[in-house]
Amino acid sequence: MSKPSRVRGMCIVLLASSLAFAQAKPKTLGEELSGPARESFEQAKDLFEAADFGTAHAKYKEAYALSKNPRLLWNLAACSARQKRYAQAITEAERYLADGRAKLTADQIAKAETALTDWRAFVATATLTVTPSGAELRIDDEARGVVNAPVSVYLDVGKHEVHLERAGHEPLAQALVIREVGKASFTFALKPIAAAPARLVVNTDLEGTIELDGKPAGKGLFEGTIAPGAHRLRIAAPGKAPYENTIEVAAGATKQLTISLTAAGGPLAPAASTPVATAPPDEERKGAAWWPWAVGGAVLAAGAGVGGYYLFKPEPTPGAAAYLGTLGSVEVR
Repeated sequence: MSKPSRVRGMCIVLLASSLAFAQAKPKTLGEELSGPARESFEQAKDLFEAADFGTAHAKYKEAYALSKNPRLLWNLAACSARQKRYAQAITEAERYLADGRAKLTADQIAKAETALTDWRAFVATATLTVTPSGAELRIDDEARGVVNAPVSVYLDVGKHEVHLERAGHEPLAQALVIREVGKASFTFALKPIAAAPARLVVNTDLEGTIELDGKPAGKGLFEGTIAPGAHRLRIAAPGKAPYENTIEVAAGATKQLTISLTAAGGPLAPAASTPVATAPPDEERKGAAWWPWAVGGAVLAAGAGVGGYYLFKPEPTPGAAAYLGTLGSVEVR
């Protein structure tokens, strides 16, 4: 091969090598960013060089939110470490390695792993157990996800605020103090939200003994607070057929029942088509006076007449005539 040919061949090889090197050279982080993300990144760099690590962290975080470039996580970790927030630096560096490993060089990976080893010597590894599972966890106002099993978190030495929230349970806010590096364990129990109590009013015959869930509750009248849900109601009186039924009262609600017992051997509840002066069992009577009451225009007298009479008996008028009836003496003017 002639000398000119060898020279041309060497130039071609050098040019190809230069192009290959240029293609293999990775882009800088600034070159990978554009638009507002690039602007926030450049501002963060200036702030970091000025040792304003807190504001620099905020700007790097802004650039990451705009670009989702995992390489920015290392910048965030560097800012956190400079502020001695080692637990946060560890979390950010671990995400940097997990999310950006495909873009990192061997030197960058080694540098991050060395930093992680150093930073872990300054924090505690806390295991948090939360019952019941499924609570949302926040530590120092930073979301840490849903806790479905014991979870380990890095915490700096000092005081921290733990917040837990789960549907149907009272929110929990508790201070947690880390006194030394190493391992620590904490347990949190969420309390169910107490249901609002229910209220039940039962009116029946004067001699009717009222039982609620198998326990005596009153005679003739029961009015009180009960737990929401289903309850077994029983009413019995001498010479009358007992009444039994399951009633349900919602939380915060009031249920009013007026029940008249039938004679022994008679039907427990009259047929709907039979015109009688008693209400069907378990009928709710909201907003009405309970004694006496009327159905189809008839005023209840049986089983309640004496009680109704004495309750509403007018003051006697001197000299008024009295007539003797089935309900007793009734003054008329």
